[in-house]
Amino acid sequence: MTDLPRAITCISNIINYEVLSKDRVRARFRVDLGNEVPPIAELRRITTDAIIELINQSGGNEVGYRVDGRAAGSAISVSLTIKVNDLGNGSQVYWDATASLGRLLQMMSRFVNIDSLVKRISEDTIHGFIECLLK
Repeated sequence: MTDLPRAITCISNIINYEVLSKDRVRARFRVDLGNEVPPIAELRRITTDAIIELINQSGGNEVGYRVDGRAAGSAISVSLTIKVNDLGNGSQVYWDATASLGRLLQMMSRFVNIDSLVKRISEDTIHGFIECLLK
């Protein structure tokens, strides 16, 4: 999880990326919002340009990332912490994320349950990320 150039390949829906340093990557990815959004084609699938940065690691079992970028014409910021606890016969992964969505995405909350949408996308992304890293 601390090898960002390797970890970036495990983020779902990556279109392309550029490794800027061992702790920073510029990435473009596409998020499919699905049928939860109104039938406006431009809002069903959002392309995001972002800088993903490894911001901390503690004791080898916890890592923090910050994602800053633009989506749907608005600035977004995400802080993500992933912690892996050894259970002896396996591991348990805990994660926590805080997102600041741009004004356009906030306005969507009038039509869509943004919390539910963000939770679904986050859980799908984290699950795919962890499964990929296990390979």
